[in-house]
Formats: sequence, C-alpha cells, structure tokens
Amino acid sequence: MLGDVVVFREVRGKLVMSNRPKKSGVLTEQQRAVRERFLAAVQYSKTQMADPDSKAWYAARMGSRYLSPYEAAVSDYLKVPVVHNIDVALYTGAVGSIIEVQASDDFQIVSVTVLISTSAGVVLESGEATAKAGNLTWSYAAKVINAAPAGSIIRVSVNDRPGNTTTKEIVVA
Repeated sequence: MLGDVVVFREVRGKLVMSNRPKKSGVLTEQQRAVRERFLAAVQYSKTQMADPDSKAWYAARMGSRYLSPYEAAVSDYLKVPVVHNIDVALYTGAVGSIIEVQASDDFQIVSVTVLISTSAGVVLESGEATAKAGNLTWSYAAKVINAAPAGSIIRVSVNDRPGNTTTKEIVVA
C-alpha cells in the first residue's frame, strides 16, 4: 500500500495499481453467507490439494481459465451443477419408459438421481440415471408401472464432485 490511497497487487503475473478498497463496518446476512461459503470452498480446495490424485485430477482439467489446481477446486466448489431440461416425452408410465435429463457442471457431474411420485406425493420409485453423450445427457428407465403418469411429479437431483446438489422437478402433462 502506498499511503492510504493506492494499493499495488500482482494479478496473473502483472503488477496492478488500484484504489484502496473501501470496507464497510457491518456485514449483512447475505455477505456473511457468501463469506462462509467461500471459506468452505477454500477448505475443500485445501483438502483436494492434500490428495495427490485429486490435485492431479484438477490439474488435468483446469485449462486456461485457472492459474492453479487449487483455484480450479475453489471454483468447482462455488459453482453448482445446472439442470437444463427434463424430457418426459418418452415416459408413458410403463416399465422401461425413458426420462432424459440434460445437466452440466463446470467440472464433473457425479450422479443424477430421478424420483417419480404420484400427483398426491406418494413415491413410486427412485434410482440413478446413466450418463450418455459425453455426460451432458443422462437417461433413466422406469422400473415400476405407473398406471396414471399424467400429473406425476418427476424430481431430478444432480450432484457434482464437491457435493453440490441441484434439484428440479416437473409435472408430467
């Protein structure tokens, strides 16, 4: 820091000069939540870097977006998976009828779970979908007969490597 006005930092190997950051005295609940999530991401990354296999896994996938495997692991923790689409066009309620899920994550989706329940909320079945087409599309084949598929609720949960879960549900028309 130069005086109380200017701060020098090294960013991506270059020296950068900027105004001194201004700090407010009191944190809001949202700011506290973000800070806690970031601290959890740092702890996750430290744990991953302590394991040579995990460190190598992140190093192999960091590309040009990240400067280090550590930074890649922090980013992976902070970004949750996204469920883009749940396709029930082939779901008829018969055993073997297909539900397809399009989902993505910045690094890796570990599992996709599909839960089928009646319109009254009674769970008919639940199971793991299988990956196809480069892990962007996941497919689940029904294992239980659903006599009244219209109005059924399909709930999909997508999990990534750090344990983030995204859940989305649709009602079968």
